[in-house]
Amino acid sequence: MFEKIISNKSNSFYKLDKNEIYEAENRMHIKIPYELKCFYESVGVGFIGSQDGAINRLLSPDICADIRLREDIYEYDPDLEMYVEFEEMAMIFFEINEGVYASIELNESAQSRIFFANEVIANSLQEFLEKIADSNYWN
Repeated sequence: MFEKIISNKSNSFYKLDKNEIYEAENRMHIKIPYELKCFYESVGVGFIGSQDGAINRLLSPDICADIRLREDIYEYDPDLEMYVEFEEMAMIFFEINEGVYASIELNESAQSRIFFANEVIANSLQEFLEKIADSNYWN
């Protein structure tokens, strides 16, 4: 499903303990969207290579929970204020640059839309990852 992303040598991923996914869901009291959960289970977390200086980090479930619950270093993060109005419908899961995030739609479908603030930027996680793998995407 994510072969194109996995095979790109400029990307780097790290395996994830499946328990981390379930622990984060329990902390947040939500289900991580199916497509993201599949990515976590089969690939893990990590970075999408960028030539334009973007961080492009797929956040771990634990960090997603910290952000959503405003815990640890995210407790008083003013950058998160702009995402509050979208928390009922989406979950931050991707760091574009420091303090700039993308969110994934919370639903029970096989695919979830990806948002930058309130704008849909992809109709699925796979589409999103393939778009950002293009070094000109954020320009």
